[in-house]
Amino acid sequence: MIGFQTSRTHKVMPVRILAIIAGLLLWAGTFSSVMRTLVYSRGSSGLNRLKNRLLLGGFRLVSRGSYERRDASLAWFAPLAIVTSLMVWLLMFLLAYGLLMFGTTTLPFTTQLREAGSSLFTLGYAEVRTGPR
Repeated sequence: MIGFQTSRTHKVMPVRILAIIAGLLLWAGTFSSVMRTLVYSRGSSGLNRLKNRLLLGGFRLVSRGSYERRDASLAWFAPLAIVTSLMVWLLMFLLAYGLLMFGTTTLPFTTQLREAGSSLFTLGYAEVRTGPR
């Protein structure tokens, strides 16, 4: 592939530039979703509304039948909607940081996802292997 030289003496491939752009857009979209849902008093992001519609549709499929059955299953919707929102946001931030790290280093994408997960979910336990051992 055609790329350009940097001061680190490695080629920056167009795929890595696209990864940086995609990572920035994903990060900004996730951050916007979190702010609109948690901070803005009357707002909810389109991502959160879509996730809640899909989740509620699944609950309605499962809860067909008597009123008691619907009431018992739909009582779990609100807590699961909150937990799944947090999970979706974390996964989106994980992917965004993985893309940003992939675009700025020469390591493979799977290594960058592991590093991003290590930094996002803990205090950084992953070890980077840069050569054979």
